Amino acid sequence: LSELGGQIDLLLIHWPSNFDPNAPLPRCASGSEGSWTRCRLETWRAMEEFCNAGKVRSLGVSNFAKHHLIELLEAPERKLKVAVNEIEFHPYWPQPDVMGLCRQHNIKVIAYGSTGGSLMGGAMLRVPAITTIAKRRQKSPAQVLFKWAVQQDVIIIPSSSSEAHMAENMDVLSWELTKEDMQALNAIGKTDRMRVYMPDPNEAP
Repeated sequence: LSELGGQIDLLLIHWPSNFDPNAPLPRCASGSEGSWTRCRLETWRAMEEFCNAGKVRSLGVSNFAKHHLIELLEAPERKLKVAVNEIEFHPYWPQPDVMGLCRQHNIKVIAYGSTGGSLMGGAMLRVPAITTIAKRRQKSPAQVLFKWAVQQDVIIIPSSSSEAHMAENMDVLSWELTKEDMQALNAIGKTDRMRVYMPDPNEAP
């Protein structure tokens, strides 16, 4: 903690349960009184202690589906605000239910997998609906995908080892997608819904 300046900006619960369903259950999820609900709430209370001690500035979650969020938001044990939910978010997986709940409770959304990642071999960057907009706007397909998220008030976390790509990634504030552009991108998820990253947190107990 001292190497980070004595305080962490943001601390997240990364996954609502075991990422590996075959992994041993932690003590909080074992026995007749154990459950993943108990694990999540115990973890949140511990995080609140760090926050109250001044070691953490904000708290949040990652990969929480709608039912996980509702559970935490309604828990009387929770005293501090859920600041963010980091989720997979792109035109193929727009997660409207989670997005709506986050907006309702003023929870910021952080997107990962904005361009589909290496798991898709760059396939999302070659989708005609995306490349057509990119060509018309004289931007790259990645910039179009980033702007689609940013224009919905979603935080993006792109990464690159290329200085040219870093500069390109930063250039998402000086221009706007049109209403027609947004409608075309939004239409993708209505007909071709697809998660890129597995497992699916909606299936987490």
